[in-house]
Amino acid sequence: MNQTLDYRAKNGDDGALLKDVGKELEGHLNDLSKKRGEKGAVKGKERGGKWQEVRDLRKEHRQREGKVVGNVVKAAQVRHLLCLEVVVDTD
Repeated sequence: MNQTLDYRAKNGDDGALLKDVGKELEGHLNDLSKKRGEKGAVKGKERGGKWQEVRDLRKEHRQREGKVVGNVVKAAQVRHLLCLEVVVDTD
């Protein structure tokens, strides 16, 4: 289903920028999730700075996602589509 809003938002030109922000956000969260004593653990003021970057990236991600979805909806020729899955019980 390459015509859905989700597909177009993720795989369009704007979606690539959104993926980049998401990857950067994941990287920071992975760094922060390391426990004390683990290699690459973030400590002290640097840890606080990383959390501020995470907050800023989350804000940027929400803003970009809103713009991407808005652009996709504006460009869409079909405004309403209902995707259903029909399950038939053969018992």
